[in-house]
Amino acid sequence: MMATNIPASISNQVTKNSPDRFIRLTFLILSLSILSFLLKYVSEWTHEFLGHCGFGWLAGGFPQSWYVSWIWPLEFGYANVTFPFGIGTTPRAIMMIGGIAACLIAALLSHSVVFLISRKKILPISSISTKKLIIFHILFWYGFWAFANSIGYLILGGLTNFGDIALFRIYTGAPSWIFIIIGFALFFLLFYLISFNASIIFHPLLPNTSSQKILTIFWLIIPLIFLLLFLNPDISVSTEIILASTGAMFLPSLIMVFLGNRFPKNITWKTFSQ
Repeated sequence: MMATNIPASISNQVTKNSPDRFIRLTFLILSLSILSFLLKYVSEWTHEFLGHCGFGWLAGGFPQSWYVSWIWPLEFGYANVTFPFGIGTTPRAIMMIGGIAACLIAALLSHSVVFLISRKKILPISSISTKKLIIFHILFWYGFWAFANSIGYLILGGLTNFGDIALFRIYTGAPSWIFIIIGFALFFLLFYLISFNASIIFHPLLPNTSSQKILTIFWLIIPLIFLLLFLNPDISVSTEIILASTGAMFLPSLIMVFLGNRFPKNITWKTFSQ
C-alpha cells in the first residue's frame, strides 16, 4: 500500500536567486558523487569481508585474504577462505552465499531505519533537521549499494551461471531459475522502501521538484548498473539476455511515472524553513 501524501506548506519557496539554492545543490552533488561512491566501496567491503569471510569463518573456515574493488561493477572483488580437508560442501555453500546475504541484511536494516524514523519523526511535521538529513543520506546510499550488489549477483548469477551463485549451485545443486525469481522478488520487496526513502532525502534538496520526477530519474540508476555489469570482462552473456535484462530494469522508472506522486513530498529542510 502506497504512503499517503502529507500536506504541508513550504514557508520559503526556493527561487533561482535564493542564497540557499547553492547549499542545496552542493549537498545534492556531494551526496550523488562522493558520498555515494564511498558507500559503494563500504557495501563491497560488507560483501567480501563481512559476507564471505564472516560467514565462512562461522561455517568453520579460515579467511586468508580479500580484495574490494573501487570500480565495481566494472571489476569484482574476491575473498579467499580455506576449509579443513573433508569438511563437506555445506560450509562452502554458506561461505559462497554469505556475501549476498550480508548485503541483503545491510540493505534491509539501513532502509528500515530511515523508513521507520521518517514515518514517526519526519512525516508528522514535514520537516527534517540537518543532522538527520546527513545521517539519512549515509544510511540510504549504504543500503542502496548493498541492495544493488546482492540483487545484481542473484539475477546475473541466475542468467549467466556466474560468480557466487554459480559456485553455490555446484555445492547445492539448486537450479539457476530460482535465483532469478528470488532476485526479482527481493528487488520489488525493497523497491517500496527505497522509493519512500529516496523521496524523503531528496525532497529537501529539490523542494520544487515532484516526487514523480525525483523517483523516475533516480531509478534510472538500475539499468545503468546492469549495463556496467555486462561491460565487465569477467561476464560473458548473449546480446539477447543483455537487451531483455536491461529493458526489464527500466520497469522501476516506468512505475514511478504513474505512481511516483503517491510517495511523500513537501519535506522541508529545517535550516531553510525557519
